[in-house]
Amino acid sequence: MRRLILLCALVACAQQGFPPGGPPDKEPPKLLGTSPDSNARNVSEKEVNLQYDEVLSERPGGASSLDALVLISPRDGAPRVGWHRTRISVRGHKDWKPNTTYTVDVLPGISDLRGNADKLGYHLVFSTGPEIARASVSGVVFDWPAGHPAPNALVEAVSHPDSTIYIDRADSLGRFTISHMPAGSFTVIGWIDGNNNQDLDAHELQDSASITLKDTARVELLAFIHDSIGPHVVSVEVRDSLTLHATFDKPVDPAQPLDSAHIMLRAADSSLISTKAIVSAREIDKQRADSTARADSVRARRDTAFRRQYQAQHRLPTDSNAAASLRRSAVLATMKPSKPIPVSDILISLVRPLTPGTSYRVEAKDIHNLMGVAASSIRTFTVPKPTPPPPPPKNGAVPPGAKPAAPGARPATPPSATRDTSAAKPPA
Repeated sequence: MRRLILLCALVACAQQGFPPGGPPDKEPPKLLGTSPDSNARNVSEKEVNLQYDEVLSERPGGASSLDALVLISPRDGAPRVGWHRTRISVRGHKDWKPNTTYTVDVLPGISDLRGNADKLGYHLVFSTGPEIARASVSGVVFDWPAGHPAPNALVEAVSHPDSTIYIDRADSLGRFTISHMPAGSFTVIGWIDGNNNQDLDAHELQDSASITLKDTARVELLAFIHDSIGPHVVSVEVRDSLTLHATFDKPVDPAQPLDSAHIMLRAADSSLISTKAIVSAREIDKQRADSTARADSVRARRDTAFRRQYQAQHRLPTDSNAAASLRRSAVLATMKPSKPIPVSDILISLVRPLTPGTSYRVEAKDIHNLMGVAASSIRTFTVPKPTPPPPPPKNGAVPPGAKPAAPGARPATPPSATRDTSAAKPPA
């Protein structure tokens, strides 16, 4: 019996679990120290160790593994991250290079066994030589077709001619800084890592720029899908008798002329239909939405009841983080690419109304994508006929929009069928 009790105690101690008793733990793990220390020089250790104040989860929330929460720059492949209960060890795919400055970024997400996650992350710098490199490149990655910054984009700076790769992940506003680099010539590549594998795939939005780095440099990266096929018209919507909405299957070069030489409307007999204007649908709709949003925002500051409705409609936080969220939204609104936003939809305004029930076709000629590849396409559509009015209700039928009578309710008697019985005499 004593052996059984001892065995059970040993098994219980070996298992991961929540400590018994005490108030519930809602604090994320705290970093107690690192080895080597940040800014250490002439480091000879084969790995970096980070010591925390409690047992860590091997599968943090929001990430597939601990490896996905660590970036080593310069990188030589996927990092190797080890879990040791209250400590994690980090090393490169290969051994550290001599006389090289390394940065180890532990991204937000390190969690304890209860799921409390660290929201700040940690940035550690060390050198395997006597000096720490001081040059850096910073900038912003934009999702160019969408016209806004790309949060959490990955950025690499590839040195020439040895192809050493320095890396950083952009913040929630698309801003990045690759620090502690040597001076030299680099190609900076930024992409939106859709599958979170930390590798650039062919279908992902990307952009690149060449720089010569002495001290600091700044670049703007306008990420888009590098496609070798030109844009095609995929749909035409009749907004009203004088307006058509045409959509392309991929973004169009913003420098592309949108005029009657490239966008034509023809009748079934191939005769040209005169157009009044061809403009970007995105800009028109965005101007209307921005105008409405500004008016709603002003009203929300004055009207308490409307403010609650406005916060719920736009999913704005109502707690103490509301101000920070609104500030972030305000910053995002001011961050725009230096180049015009690519066109993906156009509005075609006509001189005369289209004929209902008649077929037409939109012809797009020599339309360029963002890589300069041109294509031509044709899309046929038919103008819908007006919806006929509903027929008058038959006897006993419920007119459109009227509520049916409740079950068992006595039908109302028409006024003409009502009899006046006030003067009726009882039978003899």
